[in-house]
Amino acid sequence: MGELFTSPTILVLGLMNGLMLNGIAFWLTRDLVFLLFMCLDMTLVSVRMKLVRRTAQSVAAGGPSDTDAYLFSTIAFATLQRTFACTAMATGHQTLQVLAMSTIMGILGPLCARLFSVPRFSCLTMVCCVAPRLAGAIGTGDPWLWALVFQLPLYLLANWRILARFLAVTIGSLQAELASQQRARHDPLTGLLNRTGLSDHFVAEGLIETSRPTPLNPSTTTVFFLDLDGFKQVNDTQGHQTGDAVLKEVAARLRASTRMFDWIARLGGDEFIVVAHGLTPLESAAFARGMLARISENPFTLSDGSQVRVGVSLGYACAPEDGTGQDDLNPRRISRSMPLRLPAKASAAALSPLHHRHRSTWAGPRRCWP
Repeated sequence: MGELFTSPTILVLGLMNGLMLNGIAFWLTRDLVFLLFMCLDMTLVSVRMKLVRRTAQSVAAGGPSDTDAYLFSTIAFATLQRTFACTAMATGHQTLQVLAMSTIMGILGPLCARLFSVPRFSCLTMVCCVAPRLAGAIGTGDPWLWALVFQLPLYLLANWRILARFLAVTIGSLQAELASQQRARHDPLTGLLNRTGLSDHFVAEGLIETSRPTPLNPSTTTVFFLDLDGFKQVNDTQGHQTGDAVLKEVAARLRASTRMFDWIARLGGDEFIVVAHGLTPLESAAFARGMLARISENPFTLSDGSQVRVGVSLGYACAPEDGTGQDDLNPRRISRSMPLRLPAKASAAALSPLHHRHRSTWAGPRRCWP
């Protein structure tokens, strides 16, 4: 979107233009107010330069930007320019009037282009620049310059329409990009994360090593791997439409049994992954029991009123207890070591307490249902 912050080069060029115009105005009128404008212009540019550099350094370090202070400095810049234009117009000197008008018009174009992502603020800066020239024009006593009074609202309306169009195009492009990212990172059937989306989350959390030397996340993380039992039979006998309905309901039940900040992904077919943070091993056991009960305890009601049941096998690994790297929390390794199983006909009474299993040769899941 539009850049709220300008560049140091543009600030320097603007300062050079301001010093030149005020120097000409002082030479033609010998009015000390233009020397004052020169001092204010240099001071303001110095402040804005520091704000731009400080913000660039903060953003590069992952910190916030000093947007409010810079917006105030932008208003101050527009106010200084309008004051110069008003003073130059009021002198009645034809050369200064032409220079003042050309300066304001030259400023408005870049402002409109740079601030189109904030149209109201852009219009405010335009008013700050343009409106005072009316007072200067009226102060000249030339009745023909009263045309500026009728020109201003038309000019602002035209610029508002341009800003609105730019903003609509930009928002449309951003929405299309977000929709594309959503499709690329989510399963179209269930709306859950897919492999790509889950991998992105793992990389962001430091649970998968990348080419850059990022330390793995030391916080407690539990990766649950779920595989539906009997789903293939339902899919083959009842049809893919019924299978899709069951998968959607499984996704809904997983959402209902997890927290808002947990990750749920469908790896494909009838395999699901749930990643939960901040759980101890005992809490992970209770978490697993809740998901198993939610999915398998009640049958799935289809659109025609019939019901089907599917079971679920579940295994999980805890970090840091079972390791902290991508090999330790690899879903495939979890699936190969998971005897956790709840048959389709099992009830909540079948959910016995969790016991420890002998640690295998790899630092993977060591907790299971007996």
